[in-house]
Amino acid sequence: MNYHSMAIQKNWEELVPEMQVLITALMRALSSGFLSIAVALSILQIQFNRIHEHWIALTILIIGSILALGSLYAMYLIRTKTKGRPPITIVLVIFIMMVLGYFFNIYS
Repeated sequence: MNYHSMAIQKNWEELVPEMQVLITALMRALSSGFLSIAVALSILQIQFNRIHEHWIALTILIIGSILALGSLYAMYLIRTKTKGRPPITIVLVIFIMMVLGYFFNIYS
């Protein structure tokens, strides 16, 4: 992503191959974690639609909030400690939508 090269002030081609492998591996591990959380939250939402138990909606909110707030904190560090400008707005929008989704689940 563009802000990654801004944060480290180097182009991808300037990094030694070992650093490229390390960054790529970290991004793949993180994305597989995001994907597994998305699948788990989808399964929980389907289950909630069937049985409407409050703990399921709360679990979705807690798991999603941990993910969103952790991402926001990481982006905050990048924004304040480097020249990189990560897309904080999109994560904030997703977080707000998740909180709204919780209330729609509870009051529907």
